[in-house]
Amino acid sequence: MEQSPELTAFAPKWIERRPTALDFNGPANVPYDLHSARDFETIGGIEVIERIAGKVPNKVAVDDGSIRLTYRELIDRVHGLASQLMSATEPGVTVVSIVPNTVAAPIIIMACALSGRVLVPIDASHPRERQEAIFAQSGARAVVLPKGGKLDSDLVPSDIPRIVVDPQLETGASRPAH
Repeated sequence: MEQSPELTAFAPKWIERRPTALDFNGPANVPYDLHSARDFETIGGIEVIERIAGKVPNKVAVDDGSIRLTYRELIDRVHGLASQLMSATEPGVTVVSIVPNTVAAPIIIMACALSGRVLVPIDASHPRERQEAIFAQSGARAVVLPKGGKLDSDLVPSDIPRIVVDPQLETGASRPAH
């Protein structure tokens, strides 16, 4: 069935730029696991992803076109950042991330959830005024930045701790207890 020109005009540009299967180099040779899919509803995402990492540790979990991490590497980075967050902040505090859409984003999301921190993600590509407004209303007690990420010192007060996430650096961290 051919799409109408009206629908084609709204087709996502990322599909055109990157004609890659959504499960490219992923666990395509592993049958769909309905039990794991249902686990997302009952036990939560991090535990399910940790289980998958145990089954297929060397399969690609995230890929932003520049950096590709396996499930083992993803879980390692999540555990490492969660440990950093737990050392730098109190449970339940708000943490802001200012990152572009890269592999750092899912690491930060999962680490905040695992450590019991509230995440307010700010897309680094958004206009400065939007970033300022979101940050000002967030009540953040820490900010997470990607390695090499530039942050205008006017945006975040100097007394707010900065935590750097480096998706390519192995942490060797275990799952933190909380």
